[in-house]
Amino acid sequence: MLVHIRWTFADGRRVEERDEFHVDRATVQTRFAWSEAKNGIELRRFEVDFGAGKASARTLDEKGQVKREEEDLALPTGRAFTGYGTALAVAELSREVGADSRIVFVAFTPKPRTVTLQISRGAEEQIPVAGRPIATDRYTLHPEIPFPVNLFAKAPDAHLWFTHTGPPALVRAEQNLIAKDDPIVVIDVTPRGPAGPEKRSAGGVGGSGSK
Repeated sequence: MLVHIRWTFADGRRVEERDEFHVDRATVQTRFAWSEAKNGIELRRFEVDFGAGKASARTLDEKGQVKREEEDLALPTGRAFTGYGTALAVAELSREVGADSRIVFVAFTPKPRTVTLQISRGAEEQIPVAGRPIATDRYTLHPEIPFPVNLFAKAPDAHLWFTHTGPPALVRAEQNLIAKDDPIVVIDVTPRGPAGPEKRSAGGVGGSGSK
């Protein structure tokens, strides 16, 4: 299975994400690629080959210098994800309120590294979609940062909302754009209400987004 996502931002930046999965009894992410460009110049690129356990980051600094980093990572098959693959993994977890699970997440700081995400489901919430409220389940994704690193390094929680009735479909995401220090963005898969005047905000996956 292939997933291709395009993001368009008000300042002219464009982002593309490509994910590859093997789907059988469970979803296994095999590849991930994410690139950001502006005015035809690539600013950042992150890639993961899950089968080979290799991840890379290419970033362009303010002086136009390119920095490349490559890492060998321990990525357990079917338990390691990043990007849109994270939402697919969460959709397969327990639907019991209060239940929590853990997956290995490939994070970018911007250096690639792995972190364990604790994923817990909260109570049912109403989310406006296309002008009407629908019932959703909110999941919190909490990065577990070990001691003593957690004394000086923090990472915000992310949140995903899925339809309450099955099969679960992603409705909204609240997360860093890609790297740990990126701004938090809110992505609505379907616009919250009727179409209105253009707003100066980030574009989302198949819908609207905002910072």
